[in-house]
Amino acid sequence: MRISVRVFFLLLLLVCSHVGSVIAADQNSCEILFEDFSGSDYQRWLFDLPKEWEISSGKAVATATSDNYWAIAETSIFTEGPFYVDTDVSFNNENGAIALYAYTTGDVFFSIDSLDSHATDGVLVAIYPLQKKMRFTVWDLQSETWHSSSYYDITGDIWSIGMKHTDSALIFRLNGEDTQLQLAGDFGSIAVINNLWLAATGNGFQATFDNVCASHNSAVNVSPSYDNFSYVPYLYSDSAFGRWTGLALTNRNNVSNQVLIEYYSSAGVLLSSETKEIPANGQISFATGAPAGSEGWIKISSTSPLKGLALVGQSSPPSMFDMDLKTSLHTRLRLAHLAADTLWRSLVMICNPNNSAATITFKAYNTTGTLTATQPYSIPANGSAQVNLYSLFGQALTGSMIIEATQPVTAFLLYDSNTTTWKAGLSAIPVQ
Repeated sequence: MRISVRVFFLLLLLVCSHVGSVIAADQNSCEILFEDFSGSDYQRWLFDLPKEWEISSGKAVATATSDNYWAIAETSIFTEGPFYVDTDVSFNNENGAIALYAYTTGDVFFSIDSLDSHATDGVLVAIYPLQKKMRFTVWDLQSETWHSSSYYDITGDIWSIGMKHTDSALIFRLNGEDTQLQLAGDFGSIAVINNLWLAATGNGFQATFDNVCASHNSAVNVSPSYDNFSYVPYLYSDSAFGRWTGLALTNRNNVSNQVLIEYYSSAGVLLSSETKEIPANGQISFATGAPAGSEGWIKISSTSPLKGLALVGQSSPPSMFDMDLKTSLHTRLRLAHLAADTLWRSLVMICNPNNSAATITFKAYNTTGTLTATQPYSIPANGSAQVNLYSLFGQALTGSMIIEATQPVTAFLLYDSNTTTWKAGLSAIPVQ
């Protein structure tokens, strides 16, 4: 690899922290390469700018002093066919970028769909920790220039980055798992990957690398990384009475979103689950796959954030109401309006997505702000409840309500007329 030539052009494209925890690679699963920078093994690495690299406490530390060049450590890995490579990373709180680049110096190359199938000898993945962004960059052998993809959002903590080669795509890996971010192309013809870069850039940016692990794809955990969670506090499915629950979900991201939907009973039993895939910037709507006769709540896990709502309806008498997805849980919530008497029912729908039971305290306040009554309630671990406030308190209620819980919960209030089919809903508001 002609390092100096490529680095010069790469700097024209890539300038953009948080201290991450370390995830240690299992050396036995690293068939192609395992590097923990201890002993004398790390001497296999070529440090392009030695003054900016040091081996400290069994880690390779790059301290970049400019946005105008990359500090690069290079080694040979010699792998044939599909593979993956990960490295633990940590970094300081300065603007900068961390990159991982695997390429071949052979005569058989990749082709990239987004470059009209132009040939390239490898793909670089770069993350920008302060901005929580990443993108792919390739060296176009035809034009002898670097080309980069759009920036993609990444969420959560960052303690490991990597890439996975398949026959038809290069997949970005984060924290030891595949993501939905990938670069399409023809990667099946590659004969050998024989070089690997670790790189960092940014004025005052310091990046630490450790536990570099490369192996064949059969050793990779390819399960989706569900690190975004949404909740629907009420689920009802009973075909005998024409009652149903539907979901409408939108993916506000420019990458595909993998979704796991789990249906729980009010007693906390997982009834069933199903998976969906939502295209980039796409939307889906469907009747839930919960078993007939189910009553409980819904947990939605996704690889990227979601927006959406749940619809609960019945055919006789015909009626329907909706609930927004809840994306956070709280131990103190407010219901801004109460109407519980012989004409109106106030039904609190509340779920407890925790492995411990929750003790709930309902506090009713009148319109002048005076606490008029309290009632306790218990919800089992991973359970839910639909609570008729008029029945619980045994008296008419007007004003507002505070819900206090010993576990973080979410809730929704349904106003249901005793004399008509009118329904209206109110989300519980988190309070300090």
